[in-house]
Amino acid sequence: MHRREREVTDEKKIQDILSSCEVIRVAIADVKAPYILPLNFGHEWVGETLCFYMHGALQGRKVDLAKSSPTVGFEMDTKHSLVTGEKACDYSYRYASIIGIGELCLVTEFEEKRHGLDVLMNQFGADTPKEYSDARINGTSVFKLVVQEYSVKSNILVYIEKK
Repeated sequence: MHRREREVTDEKKIQDILSSCEVIRVAIADVKAPYILPLNFGHEWVGETLCFYMHGALQGRKVDLAKSSPTVGFEMDTKHSLVTGEKACDYSYRYASIIGIGELCLVTEFEEKRHGLDVLMNQFGADTPKEYSDARINGTSVFKLVVQEYSVKSNILVYIEKK
């Protein structure tokens, strides 16, 4: 990481950033160029391992690539705001971001698919009962991204602490 002063290692701050993100962008290798997908997601920690769940159609490019190119990159960001200044070089941008790599797989076991959908619903604070028909679960692809490495950056506090 180039800007060490922006590195976030505090678990509570990382959890805050994860909880405030609404979209994860997953980059999958394809023949012509990387294929980037903006997806809603849910996250959970399994011991020390960060896992993301996403969902989608049963067929299509995303499913095909997840099967053939399971090692993926991902990015998510949040807490955006412009920092203005008197001169152009005084401008900056506040943000918090997470970038990493992991293994993407299609979840095939029925109860894990249900669990993945619950995790996704929890990300957005869904208070409704999490009931899914068997047909709905069977008709949905659930993807699990097991993170192998990641880094978290934020320049939000850098500017707040200067003032």
